[in-house]
Amino acid sequence: MHRISRASSRILTLALAAGLAGATSPLAAQDAALASKAADRWTPELSMRYRAIQGTAVSPAGDKVAYVVREPYMEGEASEYRSQIWIVTADGRRNVQYTRGEKSASNPSFSPDGRYLAFTTSRSGKNQVWVIPVDGGEAEQVTNASEGVGSYRWSPDGTRIAYTMIEPETEERKQAKKEKRDAYVVDRDFRYAHLYVVPFTPGAGPAKEATRLTSGDFHVTGFDWSPDGRTIAFSHQPDPRINTSRVAGDISVVPAAGGEVSPLVTWAGVDDSPRYSPDGRWIAFVSTGDRPEPVGLGDVYVIPASGGAPKKLADTPDRSANIVGWSGDSRNVYVVESVRTTRHLIAVPVDGGEARQVTRGDGVIGSVSLNRDASRMAFAFETSDSPADVYLSPVPRFSMTRLTDLHRDVPRPPMGRTELLTWTSKDGRKIEGLLTYPVGYREGQKV
Repeated sequence: MHRISRASSRILTLALAAGLAGATSPLAAQDAALASKAADRWTPELSMRYRAIQGTAVSPAGDKVAYVVREPYMEGEASEYRSQIWIVTADGRRNVQYTRGEKSASNPSFSPDGRYLAFTTSRSGKNQVWVIPVDGGEAEQVTNASEGVGSYRWSPDGTRIAYTMIEPETEERKQAKKEKRDAYVVDRDFRYAHLYVVPFTPGAGPAKEATRLTSGDFHVTGFDWSPDGRTIAFSHQPDPRINTSRVAGDISVVPAAGGEVSPLVTWAGVDDSPRYSPDGRWIAFVSTGDRPEPVGLGDVYVIPASGGAPKKLADTPDRSANIVGWSGDSRNVYVVESVRTTRHLIAVPVDGGEARQVTRGDGVIGSVSLNRDASRMAFAFETSDSPADVYLSPVPRFSMTRLTDLHRDVPRPPMGRTELLTWTSKDGRKIEGLLTYPVGYREGQKV
């Protein structure tokens, strides 16, 4: 019941927003006709004018926030969603669009010195990592991955970028396609994602050749650099299938310059999302423990970076942690997860102390990012009555500052009042739900 309640609460919150939270906005030219009409009720066309925030990144100093805005584009035969990156200052006074064009840009990440912004886009064909100077200039392509980049991360010194890529097709497979004998056999001949590292030198010209770090019959699902830049910890599963990710997964480490892969966590359960502590002593990860958990439970564990026995930390409210980083002093692991009908940032102490909710508010926090010392956090926040915007807050003392007003010029027709309901299940567990009344509802009215 708890698992269903967690998922349902998120769906309910989005549904109650009447299309606000998950809806998007068309381009300005497409808004003109709709803007001239009186919007006294919700329509699919109006809902499409509400934008979605798909990610944030805080600069190392915490003075800027990059964020991704997703909106629909419909012109002629083109009908698609496009995402572009904006950067807003910490005081909200300067808000500039950094990427444009027919191809989307997403996954922004500031360089460790804050001078450059990396992002991914398929403007050159396959999805690649590009980098643009924050203070102005042309973007340059850093990777030339033949199959396109999956995820990526800057090295701590900003001189390299690690990324994942699906293995290229073999020459045999390419020839089979040409000869029309390329039948696809389910659950065989997997193409695995592996780790690569490419150097980054500003203004160095065409993308440099990457160094492949991993190979073999396993699929890389996540990774992180050690603070000294010498090692990369990565999670992996036996094959790329979705069902496999629910029953098996381990964590290993590999030298960032290339070398032998060393197992770190090899339990029978699913181990994922490794993140080094700032002092380099620990690696935090999410795990089902020493057994698979089909319902998807994920607790926070830490293990010495040099190896040893994993240690389970305190239970989080929903036991479905999503690690976003560490505190600057390496004493807490920060995770995001559902808290009844809301979603918040949680601090989990490494010393085994009780998990603590960092953020507040009767809404849903998402797209969380931390700056270099985790003193500031950027995030999207929405409620059942208000659409998502980008916010910034100190982490030690939570205090929300709204940086954007994405829907200032979009009509907002009346919405039904939403209230929180609580009741106790037969097993004693407290359950929460959300009840939305019709617009204009009067007490005692039957509907």
